[in-house]
Amino acid sequence: MLGAGNLTLVLNSVDITQYCNTAELETVVAELEKTNFASTGNESDPGMPTHKITMGGLWAKALNTVIMPLVNSPTKTTAVLTAGSGASAVVHTWTNGAFVTNFKRKFGATAQSEWSGALNLSGAPTIS
Repeated sequence: MLGAGNLTLVLNSVDITQYCNTAELETVVAELEKTNFASTGNESDPGMPTHKITMGGLWAKALNTVIMPLVNSPTKTTAVLTAGSGASAVVHTWTNGAFVTNFKRKFGATAQSEWSGALNLSGAPTIS
């Protein structure tokens, strides 16, 4: 489990933090090629950012009731990622802009079952 106060993750109005051992927010800015015949080297400009939360942890039936409807009938929903706590907390919110992708479940005969997946995030977050 993530340490208390390090992070909370809410998906479709349900707090799934207790099922997450890991969560990572990735933001990648596209690189737009702008090299021309007068260039002396490769040139590029920044493009639009893409956001994704990669997450995983121990599998539980309660998590199944939250995630599986979003996997079996893909739809955008709201995701809220809070990093830190108290006055240091930063809240990232994607209202109706998150959908589940790359969802995996790993079941073991003797080991505890695990899950992993990602939230593709549409548009820029509201940050507070």
